[in-house]
Amino acid sequence: MTDPGAQQQGRLSRGWFGKVAAAIFIALAALATYELRITPSAPGWHMEFANIVEARKFPEQPELLLRTEYTGIASVDYGLQFLVAAFLPGAAGFVKDFEVLQAYFLISFFSIISIYSVEAGRRGNKRAWTY
Repeated sequence: MTDPGAQQQGRLSRGWFGKVAAAIFIALAALATYELRITPSAPGWHMEFANIVEARKFPEQPELLLRTEYTGIASVDYGLQFLVAAFLPGAAGFVKDFEVLQAYFLISFFSIISIYSVEAGRRGNKRAWTY
């Protein structure tokens, strides 16, 4: 009689291709972390967002004030202020480069959400931890 656990393990193993794909993913994540947090140019970009949130104004549109309350939960609202500071210049058309970048981001993000939606409905994922 065969061990069902061994059959299950063999079916779930991705082999060498899965290991290479995981290694590439980990390397890209490490590179992104290095570029965003460790390089000498990294400390500057988040300070601009902090200055916008602290001043509640955008440099491109000083008459436009940043809201401080979105949900009524202070910690959530604080984080949302940074998201607004990051995305509003492109969405409102203050900076044309950001507008193009955000269109690219949304198109790329749509494919990820589509894949998650399809995978969530598959029977094979019924017992997954993230179901």
